[in-house]
Amino acid sequence: MLGHAFPQYVPGGFVGVDIFFVISGYLITGIIYGDIQNGSFSLATFYARRIRRIFPALIVVLIAAFIAGWQLLMPSELVALGKEIAAGAGFSANLLFYSEGGYFDAAAQTKPLLHLWSLGIEEQFYLVWPLLLWALMRWRIAAAAPLALIFIASLVANILVVRTNPEAAFYQPFTRAWELAAGALVAVCLPNGFSAARDLLGSFALAVIAAVTAFYSPSMTYPGIAAVAPVAAAAALIMSGRNRFLSTRTAVAIGLISYPLYLWHWPILVFAASFKGRPLTLAENGLAVGASFILAWATYRYVERPIRFGQWRVAPVLAASMVAVASVGALAIVDGFAFRLPAIVREAGAMTVSRDFLRYGECHISASADPAFDPSCVDASKRPLVFVWGDSTAGMLAAGLRQVQGDQFGLAQFTVNSCPPLFTAQAETIPFCVQTNRHIVAAVARSHPDVVLLHLAWSKEPTADDLRPTIVALRQAGAARVILVGPVPVWTDTVPHLTVQYFLRHHTLIPERSHDVRSTKQTDDRIGQIAADLGIEYLSPYDELCNADGCLTRVGTSANDLVSADFLHLSPRASRYLAARLVPRILAVENRHAER
Repeated sequence: MLGHAFPQYVPGGFVGVDIFFVISGYLITGIIYGDIQNGSFSLATFYARRIRRIFPALIVVLIAAFIAGWQLLMPSELVALGKEIAAGAGFSANLLFYSEGGYFDAAAQTKPLLHLWSLGIEEQFYLVWPLLLWALMRWRIAAAAPLALIFIASLVANILVVRTNPEAAFYQPFTRAWELAAGALVAVCLPNGFSAARDLLGSFALAVIAAVTAFYSPSMTYPGIAAVAPVAAAAALIMSGRNRFLSTRTAVAIGLISYPLYLWHWPILVFAASFKGRPLTLAENGLAVGASFILAWATYRYVERPIRFGQWRVAPVLAASMVAVASVGALAIVDGFAFRLPAIVREAGAMTVSRDFLRYGECHISASADPAFDPSCVDASKRPLVFVWGDSTAGMLAAGLRQVQGDQFGLAQFTVNSCPPLFTAQAETIPFCVQTNRHIVAAVARSHPDVVLLHLAWSKEPTADDLRPTIVALRQAGAARVILVGPVPVWTDTVPHLTVQYFLRHHTLIPERSHDVRSTKQTDDRIGQIAADLGIEYLSPYDELCNADGCLTRVGTSANDLVSADFLHLSPRASRYLAARLVPRILAVENRHAER
């Protein structure tokens, strides 16, 4: 939990799952082994107890996650949550998340039920383990040797698989079985050492756990050989017996609520970030942890204890309830209960970035060693000629200019994905960008444009030195007039997502203007001053799209009128809107020249 909430301070917190597997293997094996030895073991009784222990809190959390998703998530996101609910209720979340990617990547961190993967592995262990132990006892085979064989085989598989398929090593039960088997071996072969030796062993084990929690990080290959340390330490800690630190009232109290605490903490962190529309601050993460403790205590007190220790037979009811929860998750997979949203919001939420109007592959290309712009990218017969050079944001601007140009001006478009019109470090981060930009400067020299528009999304705080080599190159190519077009607003989330989120919270269409932008007027002014220092003109999309009431979210009332389908790139209608407002200023000098 601390690793999830405060990864900067507890970077190796993910080893808690490895420790959990060892403890689970120890406890369950001890229970089954003892019952088999005294002749009281029953599969029906075992599974009934597991249902009473695991199902109540999980059902509550799954229902709560669905309610939160209903209130906060757009249909496509509720579809994903539906899969997680169905897989969580069916104890196969590890298999679902294995099919979807890694545990530590950015996408995984937005999945509200990601943490249920470990519960899936534990339950899959419950399906096999009782039968295995029962068979060993029935055939009078000592359990230690088969358990040791499982431990070694799974550990070797884990070490081998993690090199080529780390996701499989992380999520698959056969590469995690050795951790459960480690606990099982302790239960079957628990040594009877001296008290002093046990105290020393326990202290050393806690030190190892603290060390790996502090020094392991998500960037390492895991589990692999690195997981041996926390697993061995957990086994040693169990062997050490009663530990003074872990026997304190606080530690015991946390232990009592540890299961619902684990279930609650991750959905709270994920949904809180979804509600805020940004990553949580340190203080907000602290509040989320506090809320997790409160809900965990309430779940333990009012759900777990009454059901687990009550006298009535509730296992069938709990099993039926879990099937019902899984069914609701499965229904969500169909369309994310899209009827929650009116048609215009559904269409807006489904809006995607369009490449069709960019002349993609002709005048808007990907950087390559041999850039190939189509000859038609220059309207050679029309004057004045406006030459657009820049990255994908410039491609959107060119597309807008093409929509409004008519016979007013000719257009030359030379735009390249992720290639700013620079010759400095920002361009060098993408292979071939500098070479492609030299090719574009040569096109400027050949076409003799009346004005060159430079437009880009700045990847770092801009300076005059970033742009100066470009201006020098354009002057040498004969460009008499250069205009720097400032950046368009950058949103805190995709505009379609913001639109759906606003409706879910306020039950109305998103306002025409919003302050959910990362861009500031101060940054825009700073870039304008850089243009002035370099002796070129400056046009501000920020001034056209934003004011004191916020930045435009839409330029009309239809679903296609959103200003962007992502964080940054203008939609076709928004690019036309901006171009119509910039064209008079772009052509102002040219028109005055014509009058003279």
